Amino acid sequence: MSERVNISYSVELDELNFEVQRLILKGLHEVQELIKECNEIDQEDVLIFKNCESIDNVRRRMAKVDLVLSDVANIISGYVNYKSRPPKSEESPGWSPEGALAAGVPVSNHSTEDMFALKEKLEKFKESMESDAG
Repeated sequence: MSERVNISYSVELDELNFEVQRLILKGLHEVQELIKECNEIDQEDVLIFKNCESIDNVRRRMAKVDLVLSDVANIISGYVNYKSRPPKSEESPGWSPEGALAAGVPVSNHSTEDMFALKEKLEKFKESMESDAG
């Protein structure tokens, strides 16, 4: 099989359906061509070199189809994950003990107190950096 490279490009969300359909059709068209080639394999005299070449060709092309369909599955999986995420707010509040508790993340009292103290220290540090810069 020839060398392959991964590429990445972005499409508008409303174009994603078309792009995925295009990849699926590419794979399905190749499968249909492979079926035709398989039907041409000599069933009477199976132990001939022509059959060996045909079967090897089919096998290699099936591997390429597998890669295309793997890409499709990854794209669809990524899209489903994207759609199942909660929408991003305008301001990302970051981690907070309250947010962790609200999300059901177990936080011990000791770590909550430490996180509040750390958060206060970071806010003071940020304020001092802003006042030094201004």
